[in-house]
Amino acid sequence: MSLSFITSEMSSCKGDISENSAKLTIDASVKHQIFEGFGASSAWWSQDVGGWKEKDKNGVPVREAIMELLYGRDSGIGIHIYRHNLPAGTGTGKKKGDFCHYWRSGQSFIDDKGNIDYSLDSNALWCLDKAIEMGVDDIVFFSNSAPDNMTLNGKPHGDKSLKKTTNLSPERYHDFADYVLNAVEYFLSKGVPITEVSPINEPQWKWQGGQEGCHFEPDETAELYKVFYEKMEKRGILDKITLAVFESGQWGGEEFRKWFAAIMEDETLRKYIKTVQGHSYNSTEGEKEETARWLSENYPSIKRSCTEWTEMRNLGRDTGMDSALDMANMICTDLTVLDAVSWSYWIAVSCYNWRDGLIYVDTDTHEYTVTKRLYGYGNFTKFIEPESVRVEASVDGKDIRAIAFEKDGKVTAVAVNSSETIQKAQLAAEDFKVSEIYLTDSDHDLERVTAEDYFNSARLVLPPKSVMTIILKK
Repeated sequence: MSLSFITSEMSSCKGDISENSAKLTIDASVKHQIFEGFGASSAWWSQDVGGWKEKDKNGVPVREAIMELLYGRDSGIGIHIYRHNLPAGTGTGKKKGDFCHYWRSGQSFIDDKGNIDYSLDSNALWCLDKAIEMGVDDIVFFSNSAPDNMTLNGKPHGDKSLKKTTNLSPERYHDFADYVLNAVEYFLSKGVPITEVSPINEPQWKWQGGQEGCHFEPDETAELYKVFYEKMEKRGILDKITLAVFESGQWGGEEFRKWFAAIMEDETLRKYIKTVQGHSYNSTEGEKEETARWLSENYPSIKRSCTEWTEMRNLGRDTGMDSALDMANMICTDLTVLDAVSWSYWIAVSCYNWRDGLIYVDTDTHEYTVTKRLYGYGNFTKFIEPESVRVEASVDGKDIRAIAFEKDGKVTAVAVNSSETIQKAQLAAEDFKVSEIYLTDSDHDLERVTAEDYFNSARLVLPPKSVMTIILKK
């Protein structure tokens, strides 16, 4: 399946019209953060899907069709950042640990004899290579746990019988850092454009089973990052690779402040760290506002990057607009409230009965289903380019959210209508005029529509439950 960027023959917008009329004002003279790109994670799907060579109903190998939908610049949504998972399972047989699904633990580069073999995890590496082939030049290597042959219990997660405790002793910090950085240097030598390494994931949580994960106390988190920093400095790769800190499990609460403050108390790390990474789960918009104020007051030079989110509600699968709108509104919140310089979705491909994947797959038949989430994400990823600058976009009215970015004299705005009715919004954008409109709703999958059908007399017409991208030129 491919996206159809074609002009719609639709002549009118269906649905009841709201009595309320909003105003969308875009002021390109008011500038905010420089944006670095949108991403998605290769966990937990790439180590399986990357081996699906049979053809889909369009005659395209399944693995190629899925990668094209995610990362293709023409017929896909053109995601900019590929977050490559470094799994923690050693040996090539059954992985040690307690997992809720076999996808939740993957193959490391350590074989049955404890030797390094960079050809292992070949399916995931195929996906990595394919993303690069499609033009992705921003690759993140991240870990959820140290390899299980380094951990205290020999598993890539903690024991349920223990309290919240780390599963990696300080004596193995250097071994873990060398393992990760050796892999980074190897793949750099092969031309993989790695820009960032992230060795810790959500250290606040217990991680006592279900999937790979490792808890670290605040002082342990800082100490492990310091080991990585010192080794990266000695290897001379600090000017090429960013050390990601600290993949917080949420943006709010005292735990966020406790962990980040411990990192920034270290003089070495404080001089180096430029960006804090966090995940958008478990935090309200108000908590994000509070965290943003705290960061601005105490660490004004630190940028913020949102590196994970998916809808954490057990509502079963949803391929329609409800979850697409939840995602679109979350992106708007994070890019405006947190001033995030990048934003990444969590699990790009899912086999689970959750509102998670951009694409759903059947692990038995290898069939796949595209969701409105994919197309709604494309309203952002396809048109908001890296190095764009967020400009002021304000909405006076209900049920509509909007963001806008400017690059090279072109403004790209995304408007989200979460209501069940058509919303009309007066558009005020001095010196700019509407050039193109792309729409995702119940009837459109990121399709280019006739601009005059949705914009006339300086008024935008937003269909019910829709995500709309508006391209404006001077």
